[in-house]
Amino acid sequence: ITMDIKTIMCPIDFAEHGQAALNYAATLAESFGAKLHVVHVYDDRVVYEVGFGGAVAPPVDVEQIKQELEKIVPEFGLQTVEHTCLTGAPADAIVDFATANDVDLIVMGTHGRRGLSRILIGSVAEAVMRQASCPVITIRDSIKELQSNS
Repeated sequence: ITMDIKTIMCPIDFAEHGQAALNYAATLAESFGAKLHVVHVYDDRVVYEVGFGGAVAPPVDVEQIKQELEKIVPEFGLQTVEHTCLTGAPADAIVDFATANDVDLIVMGTHGRRGLSRILIGSVAEAVMRQASCPVITIRDSIKELQSNS
């Protein structure tokens, strides 16, 4: 089996587990000579309740999110990374971006929730795996845990 991977996408949410996924994605991108897209999705559907039954979207500075996103780079390896900030439902935005940009592989972190919390909160990684037309690799927690399992 030959794998022709030219474009890899790594969705991140600024959490520590995202760095492990990013490093893994960068290593793969370097190995395959692939382009790496680092993507963050701002979920603009989140609203806060205010008094008297009203709801309001929290104030957000998309430019600040973009600036923070640009700072996220792999700890080693690949130096060329494209950063993109999207808005919307995270799983849908990730899958739509992957389709629009001919992504060959998605590498993403997972919180590793189990049981009731996973059911109640839902899993973006799980939704992406079900909807994406390309393979999805999920990386759990930290590089240290990855290395200790190998």
